[in-house]
Amino acid sequence: MKRQNFIQVPLTVASSIFLSLPSLAIIVDGAGGEGSANRSESSLLYDHPDFLYWDNMVSVGGASGIYLGRGEGSDIGYVLTANHTASLTPGTSSISVAGKSLNVVSSTRIGGADLKLYGVGGDLFPDLPSVSYASTIPAFGEEIVMFGRSTRTGGLVSFGGDEGYQTSSIAGTMSWGVNRAESIFGGSGSPVLSYTSNGALQENFYTSFDSPESGSQVAGWEASAGGFDSGGAAFIYRDGKYELAGIISAVIRNRGQSNSSVAYGNKTSFVNVEHYSDLLPGLASSEFSAVPEPSSLLLLGIGVFQVICFRKRR
Repeated sequence: MKRQNFIQVPLTVASSIFLSLPSLAIIVDGAGGEGSANRSESSLLYDHPDFLYWDNMVSVGGASGIYLGRGEGSDIGYVLTANHTASLTPGTSSISVAGKSLNVVSSTRIGGADLKLYGVGGDLFPDLPSVSYASTIPAFGEEIVMFGRSTRTGGLVSFGGDEGYQTSSIAGTMSWGVNRAESIFGGSGSPVLSYTSNGALQENFYTSFDSPESGSQVAGWEASAGGFDSGGAAFIYRDGKYELAGIISAVIRNRGQSNSSVAYGNKTSFVNVEHYSDLLPGLASSEFSAVPEPSSLLLLGIGVFQVICFRKRR
């Protein structure tokens, strides 16, 4: 098993380091990460047909973020990202959301964590659903769907005793991948780690980038964060809907591993949104449903046709 950077220092020191390691990219193992395989809404909906928030994903200061929706009873919308990403200046900066440029009107760090909340405003808001915050912490083994702007530069390679992928220094289009929540220390313990940093209680959860031989991969879409994924959203599917569970904060790499790579054994750290949900804005309610796949519409049409024929025969 690979030894990782956090093992070299006491946990009290490691906890302060976690927030200072910028994440690199959403890298998906194998064929799922080749070309545009994981870079379209259609590829996502094939496996996750109830997901509504593809157009809510945004670029923030060269990294990633998510448009949460408009505030309840407010003319302000909100974008959530990682605090350590490049800061945007209220009054002069803007964020593009679903093709519409919204002006940054406020900037707030949330609870001393690696979370930054931007208020945005404009003449015309995009017609997008409001996200739902996670109601409980991630459980061991729960599936995490994560988003970012990473780029793989090729296939699987060996480097310095590791196996993995080299990553590009240029941000790509939005991409997605899947993993499962697990303890940073391995085993079947809680994926959530609480610690104190700068006098504030922090909560993060973790995933591990597993090799095919481990038997622990999520078939087809095993993912790790990489270079332009800081601030990217992570969702969990519960009770028929996707909840915002985390914001990508850091990658814990193997000892001696290059910053321009993702390797088996790397762990992605997410800020646990559930812990900070009381500090996040209330959002206007919205009713959206996933667009049915063409095959579903075809089956529906066939069913209607059969009912009509049956009625005519009677």
